[in-house]
Amino acid sequence: MSGRAAGHLWRLLRGRAPGPEVTAGTSRRIEGIKVRRARRAVQATTWRGIPVTTVARTLVDLANREAGGRRVDCRRPEHRLAVELGGYRYHHSRHAGEEDRRREREARARGDEFRRYTYGDVMEGPALMVAELHTVLSRGRSAPATPSRA
Repeated sequence: MSGRAAGHLWRLLRGRAPGPEVTAGTSRRIEGIKVRRARRAVQATTWRGIPVTTVARTLVDLANREAGGRRVDCRRPEHRLAVELGGYRYHHSRHAGEEDRRREREARARGDEFRRYTYGDVMEGPALMVAELHTVLSRGRSAPATPSRA
């Protein structure tokens, strides 16, 4: 399971369960199932007996939207939430650090809540991250926040 279906299983999405989505290494058509093709091995695990993409992969599948003229790792505009995923490998230089802080300021200026997670948060101990995101998403923030001009 992947995409929005995995997001629903991980309780990252609320509402009615979406139709089934899977990711496979080959192109297939299965009636009633949305099939994505992966060129590389998909990060997957098993949750409640169901093969599913990892939380990290699910977040990537649900995200990568434009916001303010640039791409952010994950964004749920209907919840006014922006999430950046960062690890030492790509975020250890001064330039990368400045870009990370700029994205955070831009998200807050849009009225988005902002969360940053590391590789360890996502891959080694995702329970706290999932709980935090579940809390933020369950608030149902659908109205755009108006940034203050102080």
